[in-house]
Amino acid sequence: RQEKGPERSCWYRSFGFRKKYILRRSDLANQGFCNMKDLNELILVLGGSSSGKSAFAESLSCASENNYYLATMKRPDIRDAYYHEIMKRIETHRKSREGKGFITLEIERDIEAEAKKAIEGRADLILLESLSSLLSNEMFNEDIVLNERSCEEKIFAAIELLLKKTGRLVIVSDEIFSDGIIYEEPASMYQRCLSALHEKIAKEAAAVYEVYYGIPRRLK
Repeated sequence: RQEKGPERSCWYRSFGFRKKYILRRSDLANQGFCNMKDLNELILVLGGSSSGKSAFAESLSCASENNYYLATMKRPDIRDAYYHEIMKRIETHRKSREGKGFITLEIERDIEAEAKKAIEGRADLILLESLSSLLSNEMFNEDIVLNERSCEEKIFAAIELLLKKTGRLVIVSDEIFSDGIIYEEPASMYQRCLSALHEKIAKEAAAVYEVYYGIPRRLK
């Protein structure tokens, strides 16, 4: 496997700064990613669709019987035009985490209340997959569109709770800000809220990564 490659400078609208950094997989061990005694941290992993961000996020976990995987992708109605495509993605994610020791919780909304009930004591790791799906589920719930402030506050409160219940919280989210298209409401409202959440989480995070073609690039 070739690890070297040219660095590319990218504009990250969700953070508002330019940053160059390539994280090679061999660097993970050097940065203490499996030293559980040091953990009390938040990590944000960003990437486009099918970029390899989920696989990278899963690689940040360590061998444990107390790792939780919070899967937030909403099951579609069978009448949905994208039913088969979405179900295929759900099955792909299920298979990818088989044998990795995760306790999987499928939670579409109200993650704070559900996590309180489902996670007893302190987890070694919680992987939230994904923030972007969770926001969509909260914002567009049964034809009720919540405002940006309500969604942002609700989700960030859930993140603060999850941080108290684990040594490491890894949050996966979609990078949806690079297509150059100006969307109408409520799609633009969703983008603004996701961008605000990314910025808020990145500020508190110990590390932030963006993944391209399975290659993680460290932003913070």
